[in-house]
Parts: sequence; C-alpha cells; structure tokens
Amino acid sequence: DENVNYSTVNANKGYFFFEDEILALGNSIRRVRPGDKQPILTTLDQKSWKSDIVYGMDGNQKTLFLNREDQSLQLRNIESPVWFHHDQVGYVIVPVNGPVEVDLKAMTTDKKKKIFQLAIDHGTHPKSDSYRYFILPTASIKAVEQFVDALGDSPSVIVLHNDQQCMAVINPPLRTTQVAFYQEGSIKLDAGANSPLHLSVDRPALVMLRETMDGFIISVTDPHHSVYNTTINVSIDRPLTGPGASFDSSTGESILSFTHSSEEVLAGKPITASFLFANTSG
Repeated sequence: DENVNYSTVNANKGYFFFEDEILALGNSIRRVRPGDKQPILTTLDQKSWKSDIVYGMDGNQKTLFLNREDQSLQLRNIESPVWFHHDQVGYVIVPVNGPVEVDLKAMTTDKKKKIFQLAIDHGTHPKSDSYRYFILPTASIKAVEQFVDALGDSPSVIVLHNDQQCMAVINPPLRTTQVAFYQEGSIKLDAGANSPLHLSVDRPALVMLRETMDGFIISVTDPHHSVYNTTINVSIDRPLTGPGASFDSSTGESILSFTHSSEEVLAGKPITASFLFANTSG
C-alpha cells in the first residue's frame, strides 16, 4: 500500500574493522515506499553531547561549543572529505559518487538532555545512493586531520569494490583484505603483495584474507547463519595446501571448503584456517 505512513528503504551496508579505524560502506540505497516523505538518513552516531564538536573541511576548522543550547547545522553539496571530532571519536565522511549532504544535531531537548547526532542525508527519494565514511575511536583532533590528509596519497584502507555484488577493502599495512559478498560471484583484487588476485565464492559470504610470507590466513562467515547449507567454497587463483583445500592445475585455482556448525547458536561463527603456497614445479 503506497499510502501507509511508514517508510521502507532498501540498502546494502557493510562495516570493516581494522586496528585503529572502522570503515562503513553503503550502496543501492533507495526508497521503496513513500511513507512520511521524510529524508532517508544514514546515522554515523547518536549519543549524549559531551564535549565541544570540532569539524573541518578543505583545511578550515570550526568549533561548536558545548555550553550553547543549539549548535545544529546542515552541510550541503560537500565534494571533499569532511571530518568531525566529538568525545574522543573522529568521523570522516568521504564523497565518492557526487556531492554529499550532512546533518549534525547538537541540541538540548525539552528534558534538558544534550543530544549529538551525525548523519548523511540521502534526500527524500534516493534511487541508488551510496556512501563511505570512517570512524576513528579514541582519536585526537590532530590524528583525525592527519588521517584526512593521508586519504589522497597514502590511505591506510583502499576500497576496491562497493556495488550490489560485493564490498571489498584492503589495508595494505596490515596485509589484510575483507570482502562482503552479497551473492555468488568472482572479483579481482588489485592491491596487496600478491596482487592481482581472483577470489570467488559459491554463495553469499564474508571473507577476510590476511597475507603471510608463505600463504594466507583466511576467515569465512555465513552472513545468513544457515543451519542446513553449512559449507561455503572459496576459490583463489593460487596453488594452496591446507585444510579443505584442493588445487585444480587446469584452472590454476585452489578451492577451499569452509564448513561451519549446524547448531543455530554457532552458525554465524567465523571459520579460520591457514594455507600455504604449494610447490607445483614438480
């Protein structure tokens, strides 16, 4: 019923955790039902307003002071990274596919509670919107500024894919790649010491791959937590040996089988295994 007063939104969202930062990606954001016709928001954080809020863009920095009653603002048509710092946490929003609109609420409610809310505004009728932002826990203002400066030349995390098929990111310093496959398929990873690397799965899966000197440590999770279909097959175009691995010399691919528990409480637990490069010369 198009006349109901609540909204329905479809979106693909993924979160990627590394040592000092969290990367959040989204794509295919679209309104399905008009509902209340209010803007569709992606909320980065919503919490008590505890400190001055510092934000910056293009080398300029401003402060929203805690002792003011209302410091809300709207930033429109943002085309370069914009950052915020509040309560020892940094937030960096990176425009990718066009300008971004950002809403910040720093206000005191009728019940005298101070509220901080930071969100990306996708408008009232997004059809295929996307986003990219970072959260930097326990970061200083200087650390956030340095992080933003490094985004152009030497980012610690590189986004390789963000589409309906999958999200894939790599952290070169940690030699770690994380992929969220929304469907069966194959992707090419164009970063890292062993690149280019072709990676495939036979069903939706979360895959984390860490390069070692002589192979990979791989973790695989079933995002659907199935208790019936418990095996996910991962293919990599490298000769590998290890648990559940078989190498096909005709295709040059190793098929790695990961089987999780059929117990409902354990079905979402990651399965981790180590694999070594195989000697195929003789």
